[in-house]
Amino acid sequence: MWGDSAGNLYISEVSWSKSCKVRKIDAVGRVTIVIGPEAMDGTCFSGLYGDPTGDILYLSQEYKQAIWRHNISSNITVQIAGNGNQYDPSNNKGSALSSPMNPTSLFLSSTGMLYFCDTDRHLVRVINTKDQIVNTFAGNPEETSIVENVPATSVWLHRPTGVWGDSLGFIFIADRSSNRVRRVNSAGIIATFAGNGRYAGEWIYMSFPNPNVEKSELGDNGP
Repeated sequence: MWGDSAGNLYISEVSWSKSCKVRKIDAVGRVTIVIGPEAMDGTCFSGLYGDPTGDILYLSQEYKQAIWRHNISSNITVQIAGNGNQYDPSNNKGSALSSPMNPTSLFLSSTGMLYFCDTDRHLVRVINTKDQIVNTFAGNPEETSIVENVPATSVWLHRPTGVWGDSLGFIFIADRSSNRVRRVNSAGIIATFAGNGRYAGEWIYMSFPNPNVEKSELGDNGP
């Protein structure tokens, strides 16, 4: 989801059938379809973020290995990143359209830098929307340990699935399989912001946490 300054909420509706779409809920609760299933080729958008004008949406397709820019006024959608090959090496400092990727969550900064989680590569990458050049922002698949207060491109991220930035220049990363939230400062230094590496106490079945774990053990009302 993403909300603009006018109070509109945009939602990427995910379905296993060919009914994927992007909807808008306006400030008074009216729902309209912004992008219909005919434009999505049966593959839903896994990430969505808009620019400050409220007229441009950036959308990621994890299973099409692509990122798109949609102009709401003209209803025109253009691919800006991804070459459709999920498994080739990353193409850093090159054209975003020539780069393989597995994009999920998106975040657009006030300076036009589009961050995205390249989940299967264990990276967070960034596209300069002015020249459409892509670079790695955080993560290093050759590393296997959690390290603190070092350059973000030198550490191991384990299937990051969320990215967002604040007005102070910090970028937050949901480092999903490491069970942490990581934070990168404006100098590119990364540290753990939340989480101790444990998954909500003890596992009881598959990925479901134990409902009997005490709140104190989960850190509620604590660091």
